[in-house]
Amino acid sequence: MIESPNHKNVPAGVAGSAGSTGAVISWSQARQPMIYAILFVAGAVALGVYHHPVAAGIVGFLGAIVLVGGLTKRRGPCPVCGSTLEVAPGPNWCARCHDYMFFAVKRITRMKPNWVCDSPDLLLPVGLLKGPSEWQWPLPGRCAVCTDEAKRTETLAFTASLIQYRFEVPHCRRHSRGVEYEKGVLKFRSYSYWRAFRDQNAGTYEWGDELGRVVIQGIVRQIDSRR
Repeated sequence: MIESPNHKNVPAGVAGSAGSTGAVISWSQARQPMIYAILFVAGAVALGVYHHPVAAGIVGFLGAIVLVGGLTKRRGPCPVCGSTLEVAPGPNWCARCHDYMFFAVKRITRMKPNWVCDSPDLLLPVGLLKGPSEWQWPLPGRCAVCTDEAKRTETLAFTASLIQYRFEVPHCRRHSRGVEYEKGVLKFRSYSYWRAFRDQNAGTYEWGDELGRVVIQGIVRQIDSRR
């Protein structure tokens, strides 16, 4: 499920029709699940021959689940840049245009701007951004999940390239976990906030320049605190 900004749950597969492309079964991704499914079916048949009907049914059912899971993986062109995507149901990352697409019911579409995930599932590698000391947070005073007026903040603290960072991310009273960090990747709940942050902070990360900026900022803060 995906939560819309008006706080009502809507089906995650509902996507806009504009800018969509078709997707076909990706046999390169489906091959291994099909092999496993065949092995499960063979095991179920063997169990049935040796008079273990319950175990045979369970193994056969697992084989069917593996097969269906493999057949849901598809291949199709990105509706933005045209590069080939290997997609599964839900959000899918395009490494060429650095944006998210959504796959459902044989169609790949652009993400709707108002989509908000139940948990921080939209990833943004820090390597695609300027140094954290230069980050600018979009929509000041607005919740990082629904863009309503912020009533509180949540601390986002992490260490990157031996430099420690700390940010206060605005949230309303109803939402939490709008932005998280894990192993060089920022994770967002809101697609519109994810996209705004990406566009506003796009750039390259140079560790030497970043270290110099952090040192200078620390010196300036110390001078200001002594005034």
